[in-house]
Amino acid sequence: MNGKLTVTELAKQLGVTNQAIHNRIRRGTLQAGKIDGAWYVEQEEAQRVLDAAKPVENDVSTSIENGIDKPCKTCEQWEEKYQEVVELNEYLKKQIEWFKDQLDKQTILLAQEQSLRVKALPKTSWLKRLFGRAQSEVAG
Repeated sequence: MNGKLTVTELAKQLGVTNQAIHNRIRRGTLQAGKIDGAWYVEQEEAQRVLDAAKPVENDVSTSIENGIDKPCKTCEQWEEKYQEVVELNEYLKKQIEWFKDQLDKQTILLAQEQSLRVKALPKTSWLKRLFGRAQSEVAG
């Protein structure tokens, strides 16, 4: 078949399984047609897929496959962003710890203040006085 590739031929060229090609056809990311029960991909569509699978050249003319030897600008930018995020994360962790300490201190101060207020209450039981009056009013 001139101008068409079988699923097996395209899979071999891409270095993937036939199932991977069938999955792409099913998802609609690869245009194909069925002739006599077999799937075929037009040459133009196959070339588009093959071109998309080639290593991409980055902005410093280093292919992704060769990126280990020569880091690309994009990789350096991502590394810088990653470092910024790590630093921000550390800063936020310190801030959270500071706020926790402040909350603990405020809780202790509040408890001390409440304790002082309770101690400042009159020595006679105000509950007895309150309920004692209520009972005498009800009885009378």
